[in-house]
Amino acid sequence: MRAVPSPVSLAALGLAAAVTLAACGHEETCSVHSHGDVCAECTGDEQPAAPGTRSVGADGVLAIELVTATEQFAPGAQTIVIRVEDAAGDPVDGVTFDAIDVEGNGHASPLVAEAAPTGAAGEYEITMLAYLEPVRSTVTFALSAGALSDVVVFTFCVVER
Repeated sequence: MRAVPSPVSLAALGLAAAVTLAACGHEETCSVHSHGDVCAECTGDEQPAAPGTRSVGADGVLAIELVTATEQFAPGAQTIVIRVEDAAGDPVDGVTFDAIDVEGNGHASPLVAEAAPTGAAGEYEITMLAYLEPVRSTVTFALSAGALSDVVVFTFCVVER
């Protein structure tokens, strides 16, 4: 026996779709989740995706420096090496990555990024970073090591190669 949706459930489904589309930024003005070309453009204030680029965490407790990366990331799965440092600039070992989130144009990466120590002091290889499209993108690291914890954000201009 096949279930037939009731008119009430069909109406609820339609309303949910309309709310989802509205929340997704399908309007003329730019929002966090806009799909318009102008809304997704890089503005020039993004950090370079180059070795030596450093970002300090929101609480100033931890920082991350890119050890290996390309000058511009391309869409698709990427691998980078980072060095995690404490407030004094010393490398931090034993880091737990509570989350590594990649977002571009309001969309999160479908892949789960993974971190593994390289063997060098404070260095970790991050694999499975996925960029969905060539737009302004962020990589957010929520990390902790012992009593230290912080959230470090990088903002890159992702361009196609």
